[in-house]
Amino acid sequence: MLGSGQVAARDVLLLAGYSGSTLGNYGYLGTIMPISSPYLYKDGWLLRLWFAQANFTYLSVLGQDIRGKASEIEASVGYRTYLGDKNNRLSIYIGGVHRNARLSPDDPYSHMEERRNGARIQGDLFLRPTTNLDFSVMGSHTTHIGDKWLRIRPGYVFEERVIFGPEVVFIRGDAYNRRRVGIVLESVPLGRNAELTFSAGRERDRVQSTSGYATLSLVSWF
Repeated sequence: MLGSGQVAARDVLLLAGYSGSTLGNYGYLGTIMPISSPYLYKDGWLLRLWFAQANFTYLSVLGQDIRGKASEIEASVGYRTYLGDKNNRLSIYIGGVHRNARLSPDDPYSHMEERRNGARIQGDLFLRPTTNLDFSVMGSHTTHIGDKWLRIRPGYVFEERVIFGPEVVFIRGDAYNRRRVGIVLESVPLGRNAELTFSAGRERDRVQSTSGYATLSLVSWF
């Protein structure tokens, strides 16, 4: 996911990440680039391209364990505006999603395999009210497919760009409703053109048991 600070001041972002728990895993690869100007650090229009792969389990209405696999591609157009400086910004994206899901065994009460295409709206807000306090909230909703995702991260900034603090994540889909509570170390520099973020905590499903989770994400720019 997008980090804070210096990342936003480059021209093209490459993003990759992996998240796993006993209830499933999710990996992604994406890019964000400006389309109305040569620079990301100015207000303007953006292009967001995304590919993701997920493996998951859930408990069906009949009490049966269902395993699923889903691949997804997304293309979105967005607009970013800076609220004073590079650490304070708001981005809104609207685009299309195509998802191919497979369930085993078949779940007659799920529409996951049928609902392949949808429109997605996503918002990202990053705020730095003081030198040492950071706050971000990101969320998305996908029509027809029915997915909702929300992440909130307040944090303390040290070493100018590294952020440490708690995170809360809500994930909701056709057959699951999950909440994550954990800690995150964000925007750890890897050389001059990359940053690493790590988070870990507990994940609770509405029906299934609580488990641990861990997430690793990488942002690179050029």
